[in-house]
Amino acid sequence: MSTNKIKRPDSIQRKENYIAAKMSKLRDDEDQTLLQRAIMKNENSEVTNILIRNFSNADMNYRSRDGVSTLQMAIQEGDANLFKELIDHGINTNGDSFDPSPALDVYIYYGECIEILKMLIDICPDINKKNHFGLTPHDVAIQQSDIATALILEHNGAIPTYASVQSEDVIESLLRHSNTGLIEGLLDQGCTLNIGADEQKTALHLYCTKGLRRPEVLKLLLTHSPEINKKNHDGLTAHDIAIQYGDLETADYIKQHGAKPPVISYFQEAMQSVFG
Repeated sequence: MSTNKIKRPDSIQRKENYIAAKMSKLRDDEDQTLLQRAIMKNENSEVTNILIRNFSNADMNYRSRDGVSTLQMAIQEGDANLFKELIDHGINTNGDSFDPSPALDVYIYYGECIEILKMLIDICPDINKKNHFGLTPHDVAIQQSDIATALILEHNGAIPTYASVQSEDVIESLLRHSNTGLIEGLLDQGCTLNIGADEQKTALHLYCTKGLRRPEVLKLLLTHSPEINKKNHDGLTAHDIAIQYGDLETADYIKQHGAKPPVISYFQEAMQSVFG
């Protein structure tokens, strides 16, 4: 009696392999869809369960029927704890052949949570890497007028292709018009908001020079500034400038936070020049 097995036709084997691959793809798609739904609903525990169950198949570049990638969805939701969960499970954020945009570019277009931006910077192997359009993340931020992100990128080593955003006009606009939450977020990330490469002129100097009169911003600058008595190129502290411009309220507030007034006040100096 022959023990030879009957060889199955190649066509049948190929068909079975195709069906098996198709079923596997459907299961993967189901997991990806469940992951996206959990992200949209901010269900952190469900995200964790899905990642633990099948994290090897989780793909941040997977796109829904609407063309939205899981990466974009997680960035848009702005939940830092949820995003950290994804990063901790090794989710790929570097883009693939279908979506070559690096994660930092995706953040610039869709993100607002500075904590997520910091996470992306921390895992980014090259903050100055150019995308397929020849633009670095800093270039994209400038192109999108996202000054806050550009500042944070510069603070973390991004090299400006054209010009730094740490110019007087840009910082003044930021201090004058931006909401305090954004300014606080920048300061919390270590951005000094000082002017120029040598940063000799601080944001506090600029605030007093321009007479911004935004007490909530002044409070943030004083809270985050270890250089309250730093002198600018003219040898003046922020307190000196406030006195010089007649902004006694700001000068007094700065003094209450540790500013050292000059040994001879401007008033005394003026009196001496008149009466000798």
